[in-house]
Amino acid sequence: MLKLDKRLKVLIVSLKWTDATPGRPLSSAYIFVNTLLRSGLGTPITFFCDEHIHKNHTECDEAFIKICHQEHPDLLFLLPTQLDIQTQINNGTQSRPKFYLFPRNHCIQWVRSKFGIPVINAVGDAYGRDAFNRFESMSAFSDKILLFDPESDFLKWTATPKKYALLWCPVSQGLYNSNGQQRDISISFIGRTHSLNIGEQIAPENPLHQYAYREQFLQKIISQGVPVFRAGGAQNHHPLSAEMVANYFQRSKIALNLTYQSPGKQLIRGRSWEALNCGAMLLEEENRAIRYFLEPMKHYVPFAGVDDAIEKSSYFLSNDTERQSIAEHGYQIVRDRYNEAGFWSECLKLIYR
Repeated sequence: MLKLDKRLKVLIVSLKWTDATPGRPLSSAYIFVNTLLRSGLGTPITFFCDEHIHKNHTECDEAFIKICHQEHPDLLFLLPTQLDIQTQINNGTQSRPKFYLFPRNHCIQWVRSKFGIPVINAVGDAYGRDAFNRFESMSAFSDKILLFDPESDFLKWTATPKKYALLWCPVSQGLYNSNGQQRDISISFIGRTHSLNIGEQIAPENPLHQYAYREQFLQKIISQGVPVFRAGGAQNHHPLSAEMVANYFQRSKIALNLTYQSPGKQLIRGRSWEALNCGAMLLEEENRAIRYFLEPMKHYVPFAGVDDAIEKSSYFLSNDTERQSIAEHGYQIVRDRYNEAGFWSECLKLIYR
């Protein structure tokens, strides 16, 4: 564990709401705010770009410089938006001008130089060339770019691989935990899906493609009698709060997770870590990346395709002892090794060795 002379002040720069829309669920930035608080290693300060724009109808740069000047943070922890950077924000006028949803690169670079504040950029589940180019454009003033996926194409494309660091995605373990609830949900799937209309086609590189894949996969296994409880993700018409997601996983015997992103590409999902922390047995689509952290058939159960998912669902629902043993091993490794304090200790070591 990293030992510091003081609690660091960490300025977390991100969006406040999903899709930068007030009233939608809170963004993933709160994962980092809450886990930093619980780690005891730092004090989070937040600058939410969408909240500033909705409130003030101005862009972020001056307000970002002002909070850096006032707070004197020890570290900038940036979560660049994956939305279209020139995003339309409704400011109550008919013109609805577009605002830049993040401090501009030259502004962050000036702050880095003027105040000497180190910078960590967190990639999250961003993928593809556009996202890569976005992070590469920030690499000159970033001390580290943080990845949560060891199979990320960013590592293949970058000319500066030493800028990148790999960690697991943290989970607020005060919320996501095994609290002894009765597990009355046999199998849960928590996440967004998208049904295709007759004749509708979606290009494989389109993000909606993964949601159509999920819908088709779920329909196939449900039609074969697999008892899947479904609840939509943050971007669905019926968004879930983090408390609701945690409750569903705490009640689940098995948590089904689909990792497909596009043809030939799987991603580690935050849902994997949430489910494991809630003590459900993780039944996850085959994904090489998660094997960097977990051992298959010890910490979780991988499956390859619809038929394998159906077979393993039936087997582990009928064999409580084996299912509970795998769930317990998965729970223990995330509580003991991949926990909040461990994440922030490793993260801060990237800067303060």
